[in-house]
Amino acid sequence: MAVSKPAMGVLMHTLNPCYRANRRRKPTRIIIHSTGANNPYIKRYAGPDDGIIGKNQYGNHWNREYKDNPNSAKLGNVIIGKLEDGSVAIYQTAPFDLRPWLSGSGKNGNGNDTAFQFETCQDFGASSPKGTAKKEYYDAVRAKWVHLCAWICQEYGIAVKNVIDHREAHAQGIASNHGDIRSWMVLFGDTMDKLRADIAAMLDGKVKPPAEILPPKPPTPEPKPEDVIATAVQTGSGGLNLREGPGTAHKSIGSIPRYAALDVYEINGTWTRVRYAKLTGWGSANYLTLDFADVDPEIPDVETEAVYGYAVQTGSAGLNIRTGAGTGYASLGLIRRNADLTVYELKGTWARVQWGNIQGWCSAKYLTITKGENKERG
Repeated sequence: MAVSKPAMGVLMHTLNPCYRANRRRKPTRIIIHSTGANNPYIKRYAGPDDGIIGKNQYGNHWNREYKDNPNSAKLGNVIIGKLEDGSVAIYQTAPFDLRPWLSGSGKNGNGNDTAFQFETCQDFGASSPKGTAKKEYYDAVRAKWVHLCAWICQEYGIAVKNVIDHREAHAQGIASNHGDIRSWMVLFGDTMDKLRADIAAMLDGKVKPPAEILPPKPPTPEPKPEDVIATAVQTGSGGLNLREGPGTAHKSIGSIPRYAALDVYEINGTWTRVRYAKLTGWGSANYLTLDFADVDPEIPDVETEAVYGYAVQTGSAGLNIRTGAGTGYASLGLIRRNADLTVYELKGTWARVQWGNIQGWCSAKYLTITKGENKERG
């Protein structure tokens, strides 16, 4: 009897540098990881909120660019942990054949080259008081391990003996020296051998996969005309897929013909949320020509505001201008290289600037700033 695919959410980490590296491989083993920190919620590591996982108030999840968050150099194919409502779920964060960045390397090679890998959110850390780790949560997580591993073994022809944890991967010389997930298992008398036996039993049809249903996403409110941040024309493809979410793993809900005119409501990495023919969805910005000139976003009145100085965008082919001073804020667009800007405020490494009729925040590291209101501009 075939093992059914586990229910899982999809939240592709398109901004993560591992995702952008886009290296592919066929996995021949599975490495299970756990975070080693006392935070069982998926939203700590995956983001942004899709209406189910919950909002990370600090914005320090892994779906960010490396220059703003060195921890974004970590990424597995899936993550397991709690949703906002407390239930335990699996979320896919990268394609199954994408080479992850989790195991590190050892004397015999790098496990990322050969292994499907997933992260698990622990409910205890090294300094947590005794009893912090709860068996109820561990058992729910373990059930996900068994079901997911059995399905991956079935789909990719991986032998159950090649399902290992990080500690075993290090012993095999293909990973860095960490003790997960053994440090969690021993609290409840569990072992990798017992886990592998349960995976084999599910593959043999002796144990049925559990019935799993993800909670439904709350309905996305229809965008309003005042929410438009730009207009766009589809200039790159004969028929561009309009998808349910920002990534190719999301279901297509329609096709946008070449030269179709669109309203743009949101930008997420290289994806834009647009409206076409009464459908609202996500399309790849690589195939769109965006125009911010015909929109009038609500911005503070700057006519009488003191100018700090002027700047030229000299550091990036396309620099995000955001609604706030940090990478966790939404992008309003990409400032082209050599664009002239007016600077109103500096806050740490961020600058509040005016670009055309758009005002927002961008990283000052990519700007050449001249202080003062009387700069001659030519």
